[in-house]
Parts: sequence; structure tokens; C-alpha cells
Amino acid sequence: MEPSYQVLYGRPCSPLYFFISIILLILASVCVHCVYISRLHFPNVSNTLGAIFGLLLGTAMGLCMLAIMWDPAICWTTKKRVNNGDGERAIRVKRPIVGFRHLEIQLETPGELDDVWFDGVKHRKAIFLA
Repeated sequence: MEPSYQVLYGRPCSPLYFFISIILLILASVCVHCVYISRLHFPNVSNTLGAIFGLLLGTAMGLCMLAIMWDPAICWTTKKRVNNGDGERAIRVKRPIVGFRHLEIQLETPGELDDVWFDGVKHRKAIFLA
């Protein structure tokens, strides 16, 4: 019987960096919004402040989406039927949404685990590889 492999992925960067960046962007957008609603600026600056406020919040939301998509724990989970016939059973198969090739780790499944990893799930390649 040929060996079975599990494909695991690492994170491209620390979640702490995302968290700190998002907090700083939100704080900056709150400061810009406070200046905007205080009316302590020239009238022709209103459009610029509104654009800066939108840009800061949009960037924070974009970073939130990247943090969610790049997390290898966010997976597409399906069930696969194995051993057609008498001993048929279903195993769960997990595929991360986004995986990075340089962070991919292929580990051979130990023989006693019968094609699943220690957590009872078969880990496959990511849906989108970067």
C-alpha cells in the first residue's frame, strides 16, 4: 500500500501584526472622523477628510479579510466515503481556502491512523495556492 500524505500549511505572518495594524487604522480613522465632525477646519478640506476616513476604514476592512483568508485554520470541510462495500465509512476532509507553497508541509500519515491525521481528519491541498 502506498503511503498517504497529509498537507498542512503555516501562517504567512503573525496574527499579532494584523491585529496591531487594524487597531492603528481604526484609531486613525476615529481621529480623522472627530476632526471632520468638529468643523474646526476649512470648508474645502471636508471632501479630503471624508476620503481619508473612507480610505482608512476600507484598508482596515481589507486587512480583516486578508487575515481571515490567509489563516490556514479556515477550511472547506467535506466528507469522503472510503472502502466501498462492507467496511464503508465517511472521513472528513479539510482543505484550507488559501495556502502558500513555501509554507506547505507534507507529512506521511502513520500507518495505524488509516489515512487520517491525529485529529481524525484528512488534510488536503489548499483550494487556492499562492
